[in-house]
Amino acid sequence: RCGLTYFELLTVMAALAYQSSDCQLVILEAGLGGRYDATTAIHADLAVFAPIGLDHVNVLGSTVEAIADDKSDVLREGVAAAVSAPQPEDARAVIAAKAAAKGIPLLMGTAGNAAASASTAPEDSNGFHPSALSLPAELAALASVAHTAELGLHGPHQRVNAETAVNAWLVLCHRYGWNTDAKTIARGLADAFMPVSGEVVAVNTELEGAPELVNSDPYGIAITYTGYALLALSFIAIMLRNSQ
Repeated sequence: RCGLTYFELLTVMAALAYQSSDCQLVILEAGLGGRYDATTAIHADLAVFAPIGLDHVNVLGSTVEAIADDKSDVLREGVAAAVSAPQPEDARAVIAAKAAAKGIPLLMGTAGNAAASASTAPEDSNGFHPSALSLPAELAALASVAHTAELGLHGPHQRVNAETAVNAWLVLCHRYGWNTDAKTIARGLADAFMPVSGEVVAVNTELEGAPELVNSDPYGIAITYTGYALLALSFIAIMLRNSQ
């Protein structure tokens, strides 16, 4: 017995696999909250928040504010920047306050766009100094691609996820000097997929009423909620591949 939970052991195994592989970028999705989540034991350059709502209330708290307070503890030492999807006001205030207190620049999404919140973070060794995490004009202009691009993933919530993923990608491009463009971003969003969960595997117009979607949900719900990290993983992996 190693004394670790199942998720903690998986996290350790994943970290070892990534360390021994030639990974350009690793995206880890927190298992539950952020304050005590196993993924926070691993260094992160960027923290990304999907929309926060009432989930796991028996562990994280009974209000959006309490849940945001737990999840925002991923803002820890070593995190150079943070990106957030649009949030309910209670969650937005908690994330913004914690980022400011820790000196982590934050790009906070707003409905259909993104705006930067003030912060005071020193310039790092790469010359990355977004005091309010404002992107250069040429990168900021690319954020709009996510508003209208075709998405490979289904459901209206994926538009918000796509906008957040693109903002995260642009921040990484700014930080590390990676090249990107509108065509590459649009292709990444269109090619992003999640096997089984809300995946279109066949469309047969000749068979009336034939199922077009398969899903692992035993209750037969056609499209389920899909996590941000898997979308981002698929999207950014395609970005890296396309930028070669």
